[in-house]
Amino acid sequence: MSKQVRAGTVLAVALVVGVALGVGGAVVLTGGGGGDGDPATTVADPIDDQQVSDVQQFDSAEAYQEYLQRDVGPSGPIFFGGNVRIQPELALTDQANADVEFDAGDDGAAPAPPAEGSADTGGEGGAADGSEGPRTSGTNVQVQGIDEPDIVKTDGEWTYYADPGHVRWGDSQRTQVLNSSDPPQPVRTGAIPAGGQLLRTGDTLIAIEEDTIYGFDVSDPESPVEQWRRSLNHSVETARLTDGSVYLVLRDQPDLQRPCPIRPMGPEEDVTIPCTDVYFPGGHGGGDTTYTAMSLDPADGAVDDRVSFVGSAANTVVYVSQGSIYLTFEDSPPESEQRLAYLQGPGSEHLDQRALDRLAEIESYDLSPRAERIEIEATVERRIQRLSEEDRRETAEALAEGYVDYVEENKREFVRSGIVRIDVDGTDLSVAETGEVPGSIEGQFSLSERNGHLHVATSIQPPRGTWENDLYTLDDDLDRVDAVTGMGTEQRIYSVRYVGDRAYLVTFRQVDPLHVVDISDPTNLELQGELELPGYSDYLHPIGDDQLLGIGEEDGQVKATLFDVSDPHDPVVADDIVLRDHWTAVSQSHHAFLLDERHGVFFLPGSEGGHVVSYDDGGLQEVATVDTSEPALRARYIGDSLYVFAPGEVVVMDQTDWTETERIQLG
Repeated sequence: MSKQVRAGTVLAVALVVGVALGVGGAVVLTGGGGGDGDPATTVADPIDDQQVSDVQQFDSAEAYQEYLQRDVGPSGPIFFGGNVRIQPELALTDQANADVEFDAGDDGAAPAPPAEGSADTGGEGGAADGSEGPRTSGTNVQVQGIDEPDIVKTDGEWTYYADPGHVRWGDSQRTQVLNSSDPPQPVRTGAIPAGGQLLRTGDTLIAIEEDTIYGFDVSDPESPVEQWRRSLNHSVETARLTDGSVYLVLRDQPDLQRPCPIRPMGPEEDVTIPCTDVYFPGGHGGGDTTYTAMSLDPADGAVDDRVSFVGSAANTVVYVSQGSIYLTFEDSPPESEQRLAYLQGPGSEHLDQRALDRLAEIESYDLSPRAERIEIEATVERRIQRLSEEDRRETAEALAEGYVDYVEENKREFVRSGIVRIDVDGTDLSVAETGEVPGSIEGQFSLSERNGHLHVATSIQPPRGTWENDLYTLDDDLDRVDAVTGMGTEQRIYSVRYVGDRAYLVTFRQVDPLHVVDISDPTNLELQGELELPGYSDYLHPIGDDQLLGIGEEDGQVKATLFDVSDPHDPVVADDIVLRDHWTAVSQSHHAFLLDERHGVFFLPGSEGGHVVSYDDGGLQEVATVDTSEPALRARYIGDSLYVFAPGEVVVMDQTDWTETERIQLG
């Protein structure tokens, strides 16, 4: 064989066996026959009906270790994390496309914001103790009554700000304490020697740092006292506060040689989880990450309950509803299974019986995905070498082209996300159900629990394939009951919002289509309307019953779009505005967004301050800017005073005339 033909053949074979189709937990592909009869009888169906089976627990430490090791690829296990991390927010550069999904919730200062689907998710009310006081904004949340960590917490009288500037300047983390009882002119009274992300319940302020959680008694905010601290061995995926309990989800990629027992907290905490307590989705071939959900008593930091399960670190999303914690993870079949399904299916016409027999033999072995892939590659290469020289290139190219087509046609079987539901009953936690949907889940707003059903929006694109986007409904057993598929072809989901009986999805590649889906009947979803416009929106916020606000970008500038969705079959743009700013913290985290219904404005933190935009009368107009020395990160209102937080600085504005009333430099 000539060197030229040989090189072409090797390249074509590499295309067949080298197209990467995602990595994650394994869902076994069941192939057809392969040892007898005509090759045409060995067709294997794609994994149409493969579902994650009921959750199981490992029966031994060895079984847990083997399960983890099955997911090791040519470069070892995955070592990249999900979308949610607890860390100091140093959003001081152009991060408009950063994929940070860490939402925050009402901090106890005001009544909890309305549930998903209502108009105002900002929260407004009096003092935290229920007494009369100035109206005070909480943190922008996804679900009513569930508080989520943020760098600012306030009850109207006292304000706590975990200033990230100190971390950037090399100092230890700290939380600034402001007396805001006179809203126009707050006074800094001191600092707490901890920071990160904050939660507050009663007289306890909780500070979550990368490797430690603190509880401070702030009954006397001028003299806070550390009540407890808990060290962590594992990374914090996210946290929540509801009904007086703190819920943590911790993440760890265990040592494959000595994975047991699991110790999510420091040695002094004595929280030890044997491998036989770990759950896994039955029927899968492997995983790379152990997740531990635990409930903590905020009064003393004691662990009330915990559950652990194994999944994948890729594309992790946490969504918390009233009564459940959902965690998603990449669950695509290993590419070895995808290749085997193709070669035993439509690709079998290019193989001889000897190769098909060998593939069936490989399928019968209990091999790791890596070992299986190597055997499949060798089988295909040997098959091509048995051909005449003139047929080798043609066969190899036909196999490669057919594989690409096969993956495109069956991409919903080859790009998948697993879902685990943990039921919450007081402080008791239990792994209840697992499920699976085609595609990747882009962020927590992609999920919503409503009337006993879970809605999940996904994006699907195998390598060399075409983007498509779907919306699925799952029942209480996490079985799929209906779907709207194929939205936004050649685009991926940028933002999702569920409002009442509708789901709104924004997809983007070159234009920004808004898709409106009727979810009033979870068993009969209906795509009602679509709208295309320039730019994209990576955060959606409902305003009233018939308007939706999109925050995103157009031509590198921050853009806000007001959608009129009063007719879901014909959504239109009521108005839009492009601001003189290239970045907003809202693109990183939705809890950077603030809506003030009394004044009919919303606030967007920007790269050199903040923007106050009016949305009254169906139009958008920038009515004020707030200058800060560093990028603005957050805003809260107390009475008619707007507090704007930047690293090392707090600026206070009078909302009646947008004049500055105070500027505090934080030491």
